[in-house]
Amino acid sequence: MLTEDAHRFLAFEEAHPAPTGRKTDLILFTFGMSRTEYYQRLRYLSTQADAVEAFPMVCKRVQRSMRQRTAQRQTLLDLTAAI
Repeated sequence: MLTEDAHRFLAFEEAHPAPTGRKTDLILFTFGMSRTEYYQRLRYLSTQADAVEAFPMVCKRVQRSMRQRTAQRQTLLDLTAAI
C-alpha cells in the first residue's frame, strides 16, 4: 500500500517534472528537505511496486534517468581508466 507521504512525493514529481531552481525551492518549502534528499527518496520510491502501479510514467521516467546517469558515470570511469 502506497503511503500518503509517498503519494505526495510522486504527485509532486508528476506535477513538476523539470529540474529547475524553482522546483528546488518548492522541494524545500513543501517537504523541508534538500534537493539531494528528495531525489534519493524519489529514486527509492520509483522501484517500489505500489508506486509503479499508482504512478507508472513518473516511475519509468525516474528509472530511465537513473540508468542514463549510471551509464554516464561508467563512461567517465572508462575514460579515466584509459588515461
